[in-house]
Amino acid sequence: MERPSCETETAAQDQRTPSVSDSLWETIGSSRNFKLERNGRYLKATLLGPHRVLSTSALNGGLQAGLRYLVNHQLAPPEVLHRIATDRSRPYTHREIHRTRNRWRFYDDRSAPVYKTTFVCRDYAVGSNQGGLFQPVQQHSWAVTWAVEDPRGVHNTLFALHPHFDVRQLQAFYTRPPDYLVDYFRRFRPSYDAPDKFLGGSPYEQILQEQDALIALYDIPPEAPWPHINGFFSKDLERLEEDSSGWIFCQGGEAYIAYRPLAPYQWLPIESRDWMPEAEGGRRLYSPHRKNGAIVQVASAREFADFAAFKRAVAALPLEARLEPVPSVRFRSLRGVELDFTWGQPRDWSRWKRFDSPYVQSERGSRLLVLRHGDLRRTLDFRTLRVSEERLATLAR
Repeated sequence: MERPSCETETAAQDQRTPSVSDSLWETIGSSRNFKLERNGRYLKATLLGPHRVLSTSALNGGLQAGLRYLVNHQLAPPEVLHRIATDRSRPYTHREIHRTRNRWRFYDDRSAPVYKTTFVCRDYAVGSNQGGLFQPVQQHSWAVTWAVEDPRGVHNTLFALHPHFDVRQLQAFYTRPPDYLVDYFRRFRPSYDAPDKFLGGSPYEQILQEQDALIALYDIPPEAPWPHINGFFSKDLERLEEDSSGWIFCQGGEAYIAYRPLAPYQWLPIESRDWMPEAEGGRRLYSPHRKNGAIVQVASAREFADFAAFKRAVAALPLEARLEPVPSVRFRSLRGVELDFTWGQPRDWSRWKRFDSPYVQSERGSRLLVLRHGDLRRTLDFRTLRVSEERLATLAR
């Protein structure tokens, strides 16, 4: 097959001098199909083999099979965004409200609110939503992620889920005929109906998070196809110890992680699959019980003299848990926060803002988004489609 070339370029154009010096291009990735280079904020992909490109570019956009070069200019973000993204000087909690994917059938409302919580510190982040089914194929409901220098090829995360699939739920979110839905999604997400999958939401999961402590509860009915929980314990954990207290203690990077399963479990190997080719070597926590749950507590290694001190501190925390008649947990976290959570209990979301953190604020319905870091403030006004920036006076030290 002929080497692909851009349909709009002539041989003379292909030899023209680029606006960025050729001598400054650094190769950051390559294969037999492409070569990816970087020069400052510019990225250039040279396509070396047969391909199809789906692009939103104004020039040669759409689905194309004859392109040779893809070029992208990475714009520098506003200074306030850069500060927020890179500042780990103090831990903080960020909350925000999103919505579900549009629902076409079986619901009175087209979409429902999704309440997201993320705790961020120097060594790790803990994130979650409130549980439930918001996007049946690609949802990820909660996870612990620890910091690493280079995340390429590394699974620096720990989480659990109920591997749910349901044709009726697919019909609610997608308009294709039901007889073809599961086969259709197997083509793009081969793990969709796999019992050992690690991706997807479940209507039988509910989650409560306060700072870096989290409770996930599961009440799986008899008609659900897979009556078990999958926990992802990565090959990249530095240590994993099962304690007589019932806690599983792990370390990833500088993050100490405690995981307390509420039902019996066993360890199974994580096998290499098309959808997770580099995960082999990790362990799957398999808990085949319909009433189930987990408690997660994370802390920085900097907070303790050693790993043993972390284990002692967590094992000493007040904890009450039961699975009947429904899963329920009362737990005091390392931060002194009381978490009291029962499956199906009403929850008050009335005080939640659209965005709420030390750096980002937006009231519901205001159509104003305010970004603040130190003496910088950037306001996005969606009522007038204007952006304003100002440097604020700071208190003298």
